[in-house]
Amino acid sequence: MVENNIDLFINYNYVPFKKSQCVKRLLLIIILSAPLCFIGNHKTSWVVFTIVFDFVLCCVFITLIAKFSKLKISRFWCDGLFGLYISIILNITSYRILTLTIGENRLLFILFLFLMFFCIFVYQIVFISKIKANNYSIKSKSKKLSLFSFMGGLFGILTAKVLLAGQSQETIMSFLAFLLLLLSLIFSIVASVSFLKVLLCKKRYPN
Repeated sequence: MVENNIDLFINYNYVPFKKSQCVKRLLLIIILSAPLCFIGNHKTSWVVFTIVFDFVLCCVFITLIAKFSKLKISRFWCDGLFGLYISIILNITSYRILTLTIGENRLLFILFLFLMFFCIFVYQIVFISKIKANNYSIKSKSKKLSLFSFMGGLFGILTAKVLLAGQSQETIMSFLAFLLLLLSLIFSIVASVSFLKVLLCKKRYPN
């Protein structure tokens, strides 16, 4: 890849690392992971799982804040870990909700996680091809895209409320599981692009 294209990709929509934002994301992760402790069976195991992973992530985020907040790569680490962990939490929550209607299925659990990591891998290939095509030389219109995404999500929720009215509990649970799985795959995009920037930063600026 051309070095100039890599620089454009790394700096595309770049926002300096903020300690406050990192703390807010950490709190959000803890809040979103809490429901795993109350869904379905084996609650004790999921409580331990959640506490351990939240603790590890807290340690990593505190290290980024304390020692590496001035480095550009810290921003990408923060974004990548946040996107990956949220994606994992949504993915597992989707599976856990589905088990309320179909029961435990380890193969399905593995399939859900495989789908998420496969999407991350595919996104990596897509982003690399876009870097080679120099698609990051144009300024982004991320604010408009975010607004449209929010409006689309709101419309989807309202539409689902109408369509699911009067449906069985199993149908509602299945739809909710599908929606969470879809959100998991969307957040995996954040993880994919951020970790790619981490790798390219290390390669481009080894010191």
